[in-house]
Amino acid sequence: MSLSLAALTLAALTASPTTDGLRIATYNVQALSARDSEARFIDVARVIASSGFPAIVALQEIADDDGDAVSANASAEATLQRLVTHVQRAGGPVYRTLSVSPALNADGGPPGANIRSVVLTTLDADGMVAALWPDAPEFNDTRKPLSVRIKVADEAIALLTVHLSASPARAAKRQQQAQHVARWAATERQGARTIVLGDFNATADENVWPTLMQAGLHDTTAAPAFPTHQSGHAFDRIFVGAGLAPLGTAHVMPRTAGSDHALVWVDLQLPHPVQTSAGCCISKRPCYDNGFVLLALTLLLRRRRSAGLNPRKAQSFAQYKATFALCKAQQIAQWARLVGVLSQIFRRNLSDRLFKRRGQHRPRRGA
Repeated sequence: MSLSLAALTLAALTASPTTDGLRIATYNVQALSARDSEARFIDVARVIASSGFPAIVALQEIADDDGDAVSANASAEATLQRLVTHVQRAGGPVYRTLSVSPALNADGGPPGANIRSVVLTTLDADGMVAALWPDAPEFNDTRKPLSVRIKVADEAIALLTVHLSASPARAAKRQQQAQHVARWAATERQGARTIVLGDFNATADENVWPTLMQAGLHDTTAAPAFPTHQSGHAFDRIFVGAGLAPLGTAHVMPRTAGSDHALVWVDLQLPHPVQTSAGCCISKRPCYDNGFVLLALTLLLRRRRSAGLNPRKAQSFAQYKATFALCKAQQIAQWARLVGVLSQIFRRNLSDRLFKRRGQHRPRRGA
């Protein structure tokens, strides 16, 4: 087992929250393109898996399908489909992707790559997905912030994914961009809970963090701010507005060969249980925990023969029962795939032993 894989495995052991909540993450994937190797997609998917498959994953630097090849293509459909497929193979959900393709060669980054921010989510989008401030001079030749609204527990969350200008020479430009973000947060908090996250490219001696906190945003990674970039800086942050209480500070996953950034995630406390559009509970507790609750409710209802159960409780129970049924089906499918792989390994090892006892060698396939 490699050092990075061992570190991810250790991190995964602490990535399952003990309380229900909403897990969100930010991850700069360093110009990931459909032209990249299979190993790199596996690595990125493994990082997302090790963080517990957050309900919202804000990605930065998703490149177009032909990578840094200079062409008339700006679509990242193949890149995103390949990533979503690898995450699913790693045992994760089928993420929906929210993004806006940039204008050709207009957003900086590697020439021809047309990098952009993307949101992966298991939740329902609640409104328009937009790239903000495309004509603002502060965002000229820079990735445009991605604004999405997501429905959580019948309430709207306004989420802004940012990837501010890089390099120390652009500190003044970053500050101007942060002021745009702060005004957005101050406006959006009037009608929705707000989240601002991504790669800010800002260092501790800049005024970017105070500017955002003055707009009513709380830095979940502030205590302490571990390095998230190979340079040793904590560029990647998650800010939340009023009504979204972090369950502790943010977690920084081990950085791997798949990117020069680390994935950062945090759990947020919500007033009500949350369900995805697929019906499964966002709680990272295994589905069998939900099963024990369902069994207790079932026995209780059978004992009472549903007598005196008011319609509201009956509807809640029916929804929970349907949710558990879907979770149970997903768990069975995952266990079936695991059993299939293990059985293949067992049969092959058993066959090898039989051939060795006979003093023979296993014939190669196609021989």
